[in-house]
Amino acid sequence: MSSWGLGWKRSSEIFHLTLDYGDFADEPDQDPSSPPAPPPQSPTAASPTASSSSPVATMNGDLGFRIELDWSTSDDEDQVALRLQSQLMVALPPPHDVVCVDLRPADDGDEVGVEMRVVRRREALRSVRVARALGSTQSTGDGAVVLARLIRSNLAPAPAADGAVAAGVPVLADHWRSVTVLSLCNCGLMVLPVELTRLSFLEKLYIDNNKLSVLPPEVGDLKNLKVLTADNNMLVSVPVELRQCVLLEELSLEHNKLVRPLLDFRSVPKLRVLRLFGNPLEFLPEILPLHNLRHLTLANIRIDALESLKSVTVEIETENYSYFIAARHKLSAFFSLVFRFSSCHHPLLASALAKIMEDRTNQVAISKEENAVRQLISMISSDNRHVVEQACLALSSLASDISSAMQLIKCDIMKPIEAVLKSFDDEELISVLQVVVTLTFVSDHVAQKMLRKDVLKSLKALCAHKNSEAR
Repeated sequence: MSSWGLGWKRSSEIFHLTLDYGDFADEPDQDPSSPPAPPPQSPTAASPTASSSSPVATMNGDLGFRIELDWSTSDDEDQVALRLQSQLMVALPPPHDVVCVDLRPADDGDEVGVEMRVVRRREALRSVRVARALGSTQSTGDGAVVLARLIRSNLAPAPAADGAVAAGVPVLADHWRSVTVLSLCNCGLMVLPVELTRLSFLEKLYIDNNKLSVLPPEVGDLKNLKVLTADNNMLVSVPVELRQCVLLEELSLEHNKLVRPLLDFRSVPKLRVLRLFGNPLEFLPEILPLHNLRHLTLANIRIDALESLKSVTVEIETENYSYFIAARHKLSAFFSLVFRFSSCHHPLLASALAKIMEDRTNQVAISKEENAVRQLISMISSDNRHVVEQACLALSSLASDISSAMQLIKCDIMKPIEAVLKSFDDEELISVLQVVVTLTFVSDHVAQKMLRKDVLKSLKALCAHKNSEAR
């Protein structure tokens, strides 16, 4: 849109605000940064245009309704907020009568009492989305400022004829407090307005493709938050207060500038999705407490697993990321993160490593890093049976090559193997025996190094094992 005055032209952005009311079904496949799909409209409903800020209220099937508002960044923000506030009040449909039925046990306990009452109710606001209107010129406008002013101001109740508050007209707190989804993608945000963190029932917050370098500590006040995506920003840190969001299930921080994210995952045990792809991380926060983690992106690796961890896919990105291209090997950055501390002992990473080690070039790369080999060997001593199984699969792949097998012997692989050979866990025993067999047959020299007196004694005892597979 362009406005003219005194012979000069000033470009401006048009932002589109979409408010959805009622109980809407989730749309997980819809990109939160894209414009919302238009709802079914009645024949008399008019569609908004980019140059109009007139509100449009449309019905969305039987589930609720949608209000759409536009504004231009060339206008004064306070005046825009006031205008949108009044337009919103006009666009809100009047409350309707709803019959509520309460079932409660009778005093004698044998019958159920029924109580019916009629209440006046308006569909609650559930989803708020701000986006650049299609065809809008991109500049330095901040699409969330006007929204923050709307939330901060009052939807003042209109006085009735007798001076009382008109029935059914909401105050602001009642209007905004029910929001569960907020999308502010590609809105030019440099700061996340603190007003938005006062939406106490918020469950999903999408702030991708902005210019954020920090998140406010008040984000920890969002106690009901389940999804937070902040991809493609400039974040250099994550507030420690995020640990207060104990219901968090998905955290996506891809393509930021995170180097040392001090995240305490012990407080968010429900986390299933963690995306840190494309960040120049120096270390990986401790992820062992994340027992439900099934989707992880890290360095230039994407890992996706079934709930049972029986199947895992690993994608490796090798293009367009100079930070990773400059590394010695396409997996060097990934290895440097997962083979520090005990990160590789996480079941999801153990599955990914077993998958990665199926490739011969990856076997060669990891065999050249002694610390990585030692960490793989340490996984044999894990208390988690799945980790032991996956570690043995990875080590069996390494052991199939003579030079790599010698590296395993040098790193004392037989010490944890001997401990398992004396254990009573059949599944772990069989997994370890696969490594022993591979090492034994790779070369006579390797066999002589590994088949020491104590090992031979343990193997001899297994000949009488009750498990036929172990025998």
